Amino acid sequence: MKIRHTLSWLAGATTYVVIALFLMGYENTKMHPAISETILGAFVDKFVHALVQPANLKNYIFVFDGNDTFSGPAVTGAGYFSSTMNTSTVSKTPKEWLKHGGYSADEPEVPAALRHFYDPLGIDGGKKYLTNRGTNWEFIINNNGINPRIDAMDWALHHRDNSWTWDKGKEWMVKALTTSDRAKRDDYMARAWRCLGETLHLIADMGCPPHVRNDSHAAPVSWKYRAALGDPDPFEELVKPSYAATYKGGAVDPALKSSCRAATSADEVFETMARFTNKHFFTNQTISGMGVKKITPIIDDRPAYPSPKLDKLVYDAVDYTFYQTLPGGQRVKMCRDKSWFSLRGYPYIDVECVESQAAALMPNIAEAGT
Repeated sequence: MKIRHTLSWLAGATTYVVIALFLMGYENTKMHPAISETILGAFVDKFVHALVQPANLKNYIFVFDGNDTFSGPAVTGAGYFSSTMNTSTVSKTPKEWLKHGGYSADEPEVPAALRHFYDPLGIDGGKKYLTNRGTNWEFIINNNGINPRIDAMDWALHHRDNSWTWDKGKEWMVKALTTSDRAKRDDYMARAWRCLGETLHLIADMGCPPHVRNDSHAAPVSWKYRAALGDPDPFEELVKPSYAATYKGGAVDPALKSSCRAATSADEVFETMARFTNKHFFTNQTISGMGVKKITPIIDDRPAYPSPKLDKLVYDAVDYTFYQTLPGGQRVKMCRDKSWFSLRGYPYIDVECVESQAAALMPNIAEAGT
């Protein structure tokens, strides 16, 4: 009996590792550092280089990429768990620490994989953490003891098990500004900047449609071979790091901009970004509404999201594309439904739709991040 239980536990743990690997999207080696760099650039342009600086920043000098570096703990070797991840003391500029935080937020990979989802609508009985099982072999994460039941907002900003939260970053910054010990100050500053970088990673995740919907999008064999196993999300798989800089100057949603600038807490900014993305963008698995026929979501074990709906979009019969015009004025390619022999079928998101959606999302992510 004991052996059987041990084998069952090992099987479960192995499945957990495998699933974690496959849920890691919006990859952390290039995509997230690129977004972090874009957010930093937006901050510098908006506040540091502004003709008139905001009153609460006028007594500060910001040097993000100068000669000054701060030595602190950095992830120098990726790992599935803390025990298999390498951490070393390295020296980086504030800009480099911010970009590093964009990478390190996904390390160690197994714990991070299931904690980076936040459904602001709580479509599954009010649960805002991930409960979806994208494939039959993902049984291990569907409402059982191994699912950590932690959503991305709590994890990024406040959770006691996360050493790199927004709250921790503020604590490190206060310590850095109140110590006279140079070595300690460097360490505290490095930690504070890394915390900010990891927080920005999770804010960027709120601009990634599957991360604000209950959609696990497991991708074990990449987008190219998706039919073999799993169900990867096209946005996560096809979005390019270059889009962060290419589209950073696009239009920002007026309501999002107003809400973010009036926010008095990081929680409000996080919620605003998540709700914007959830309201205006669906995933390949959560498309619904009236197309060539009534379209129900592929994820059909819980209510469909209230928006966007296909019948509220504009359909172009020439290119088989559903378009949405956002409040900021962007005309976005949402999905297509061209099937065999120029017939219409079930809608899907392709590479052109991904770029069009990224063009609308990136400037809003930059706004939320600053």
